Amino acid sequence: MNNSAWSHRYYTLFGNGATGEEKGEELVDSEVEFAKNIIRRLSSNAAPWNYLRGCPSHCPAESNGSVLKKAKRPLSTIESFALEFTPGNPEDRLVQATEDVHIDDPLEAELDAAEVPTVSVHAMDVLAEIYAEKNPKQAKQLLQELAVKYDTLRKGYWQFRMEKLGQVAA
Repeated sequence: MNNSAWSHRYYTLFGNGATGEEKGEELVDSEVEFAKNIIRRLSSNAAPWNYLRGCPSHCPAESNGSVLKKAKRPLSTIESFALEFTPGNPEDRLVQATEDVHIDDPLEAELDAAEVPTVSVHAMDVLAEIYAEKNPKQAKQLLQELAVKYDTLRKGYWQFRMEKLGQVAA
């Protein structure tokens, strides 16, 4: 699902000014779990992460619709979930070989699936935003890792985020 599909879903469920509280906690919980399940299938897709969190905190408030914000839940409610997709997580977050994976090349068959980490730049971004308030040093470390190791294409953006972090901490 792309951002348009998620936006349509959000508007259909939460549009017309209704809050998550008015819609019911069950609906919000269901939507959070739905997005998490999609993320577990493909953690590199930004759309379900955006559906949960909305625009990062440095965006204008009017562009900040998300399931968590609609329900007035802090971003930190998905911290443990985001940790599943970050480097150094003690939990087993590695891609596991399954019976339904078919490998044609015998050389590829020798690759150990446990060596392929499922690191999500979106999860690291969410954590950096969470840590910006409670542990700016850890947030800066995550942003630095994104800039130099995991998402070098957007290095300038991650540096911008580090600068904003420095302004907030000062």
